[in-house]
Amino acid sequence: VLYDSGEYQLATPRELNFCEIEKKAQKYYDKKFASATDFLFHTKIAYDRKTYPMTSFMLHQATEYFIKTIPLVFALYGHKEHDLEFLIEKCKIYTMELAKVFPRDTPEEKRLFELLRSAYAESRTAPRRCGKCLPETIRLLQTENSPINETTLPLKPEQ
Repeated sequence: VLYDSGEYQLATPRELNFCEIEKKAQKYYDKKFASATDFLFHTKIAYDRKTYPMTSFMLHQATEYFIKTIPLVFALYGHKEHDLEFLIEKCKIYTMELAKVFPRDTPEEKRLFELLRSAYAESRTAPRRCGKCLPETIRLLQTENSPINETTLPLKPEQ
């Protein structure tokens, strides 16, 4: 129940027409994708400065925002979760391409995905461990199917 002070009239909900949906989807895409690109840009800066926990965090944020763009455009809905596995699962009704970007068919692919997935919390709570795993996380993302690759994120993982 909402409190009604009588000072304002709430709009009556209605269906949006295609033009309105398209305009909102484009606005959401432009904003969310630009934010993801900014996180990717700052990932490179953090990496160059050797602040690896921040690099991991920014890499996770970039990935999260790129993924969150999908339901925003298709359904005009933004999930509040930070868990990449949850977000990818929610995107399956719109595209299966994320399965190619984040394969988890082998134990090694699962392990590498888990490194990226945990970077959100680990970069703040266990920065040493997070920093040590960064090269492997970068290797996971720099695959031919990923929008995050050597061209968009020219980091050279340490061997």
